[in-house]
Parts: sequence; C-alpha cells; structure tokens
Amino acid sequence: MAVQANRASATPGLITFEGTPLALLGSGDGPLFDWFLDRYAQLDWAIPAGSLGPGLPPRLMRPRQLERFLLEEADYPQRDQIWAAVITGARRTAGAEPYRVLALGLAARGLRGFRDRLPVRHRGELADVDQDLAFGFLRRLESIDVGTTNLGMKLIDSGITHARSCRRRIRVQPLTVAVEPSSTASQPADVHVLFRTLIVELADAGTPLTDQDVTLLAVTGLDGLSVKEAAKRLGIGEQAAYKRRQRAEARIRRHLATRS
Repeated sequence: MAVQANRASATPGLITFEGTPLALLGSGDGPLFDWFLDRYAQLDWAIPAGSLGPGLPPRLMRPRQLERFLLEEADYPQRDQIWAAVITGARRTAGAEPYRVLALGLAARGLRGFRDRLPVRHRGELADVDQDLAFGFLRRLESIDVGTTNLGMKLIDSGITHARSCRRRIRVQPLTVAVEPSSTASQPADVHVLFRTLIVELADAGTPLTDQDVTLLAVTGLDGLSVKEAAKRLGIGEQAAYKRRQRAEARIRRHLATRS
C-alpha cells in the first residue's frame, strides 16, 4: 500500500500514542472526536486501487472514501482484508503514522458513538474520554492478530474497554490532595506529606505538575473553594480550571496505579 501523505501543512496535533504524536491531522479545538472526522474528511491522500489486497480498494480512494466503502459497500471478508492491511502498515518501522491515522479514521464513528452515550458532568471530561478511547484503540493496533475476523470491531471494543476502565478507576478512587498546611487546614499532616511525596515522584518520572496545577488542587481540595472561585483567583477561565484540575488528578491516579 502506498499512502501518499501531504505533510506540508502538518502541525503538532493532539493525538498521541506512547508519547509519540500523530501529527498529520494537525491540531483541533476541543475534544479529539469533536474535530477529528472533519479533519479526516479533508485528507487528500491517494490510496491506490488494489493496494490493500486483491481488488481492494476497487478504485483509487481518499481516506474518507475508503471509510464509506468499508462501512457501506464492503462485505465482512473484505473489511477484514482492509483492516489487516492497514494494521500491518501501522506496524512498520518507517512510514507507520499515515496508517495509524487511517486506522483511527476508520474506527472514529464507532468510538465517538460510545463517547456520545456517556453521561458526563462537564464537557471538559470528553477530552479525557477521547484520549482514552484513542489510546486503547492504538495500543491494541500494535498487538491484534491480523489473521482473526471482525478486526475493526475488536479494535473499537479495545478502545471502549480502556476508556471504561479509566472512568471506573476515577469513580472508585476519589482523590484528596493537599499542599503546605495552612492555618485553616484540618487535614492530617500525613496527607500533606503524601502529596509532597507524589509531587516529587511525578517530577522524577518526567511528568511534573505545574505550580498552577498544585495551587488549583490545593485551594479546591483544602480551602473549600469552588472551581469558579479558584479560576478567578488564578486568573483563568472556569472551564480551563476544571480541565486543569481533572487532568492533574488523572495524572496522579495513573501514577498511583503504576506504583502499586
């Protein structure tokens, strides 16, 4: 298969896998799947006829055309042949990025369909859900047996399973955070020590929290301020404050999960 990708307008994007950005789609505003499909539809890559298997695709196609063919015209054996070829390309040492983008585009509607059915407290949560869906999908892309059947649904299910696991972990592990004890703080000192230890561990692991993240967690977790009040104190928007706190808490939870 020869996916001809135009990199001239590519800028660092929001899609990452194991710390490696998938930059060919560029960046977008808001949660990944709010803008991904529109950007995907604009790709003008050439996917030659027969490059994915005998007679597949049946003619030269762009990524959006291939997605439609896969969902609306291809039978089940053809779908598996297409997926197997894309997965194989995504595992190459060189030139894997277009295939990963292509794979995510073929699965995006299924992944977004799950996300759109989730009850969320705030739109900011969707950004985390989307990244979890994409991570679970791309991780399975690296290991799934291309000789099996129903490849597309299995990959989508892997993304959904990972996202569900992340949300379940957040629900059952409420986070209490603190910084230096204040005159009004009633939390025991060991909580403060634990938090300071976590801050150091995160920094040592190369994923430090910013001073603003620490302050935000402290004033909402210790001082009892609302996110709105905290945002005003820090001079940032309420939605931005919510997202910062959510991502900081998620980073700590992930660290604790790997440490245990």
